[in-house]
Amino acid sequence: MRSGIIGNAFFQAEAGVNFGDVAVNVSLVRTGLTIYGRDRFGQWKIDPGLVKEITGLFPMIRGLPGTVIKVSVGFQDDPNDPVTWEGPYDYVLGQNFFQDFTIAGKYLAVRFESVGQESWELVSYDLDIELVGGR
Repeated sequence: MRSGIIGNAFFQAEAGVNFGDVAVNVSLVRTGLTIYGRDRFGQWKIDPGLVKEITGLFPMIRGLPGTVIKVSVGFQDDPNDPVTWEGPYDYVLGQNFFQDFTIAGKYLAVRFESVGQESWELVSYDLDIELVGGR
């Protein structure tokens, strides 16, 4: 664990839910995903010209049961466009195992956020993705 002094306060990283008097805000975001499946050798198939639909998110997150993570998925039709998000929805560790979504676009995005929650670790996530259109 890392620690440090800021002003007259002592802080220990990776411990607690506040930094001073402010709740710790965590945000993990991945944008620009163009995957739509795997080939017969297990390699990712990618194509930014295809429209893909996400219907579900299956995260694997380590943390204390009851910790609330806000999950969102989004899309862009051009990498220079802003991301259009669906969510956030509460994902409660130990209670939820997936989150339903319905979004479609050429470039996909996922976001995991928490404010003032105990430490958690995003191990991996799986998306239900279907092809819905061409170029």
